[in-house]
Amino acid sequence: MIVIENLSKLIDQLFEYSKLEAHEIVPRNEPFQLSDLIQDILMKFEMIAAQKNIQINMEAP
Repeated sequence: MIVIENLSKLIDQLFEYSKLEAHEIVPRNEPFQLSDLIQDILMKFEMIAAQKNIQINMEAP
């Protein structure tokens, strides 16, 4: 099931990209907290980094 879910997400992303390229949709700028984005990225890659004996961390106010 994971493969199907990943493939479905990829197909959805490709459709979104093609709509952007065809100017069918216009992206909207939205404010966001940079620290939230960094935290999401860290969570995504921390297991991969640990497997390679790489330590990643974030220092933010």
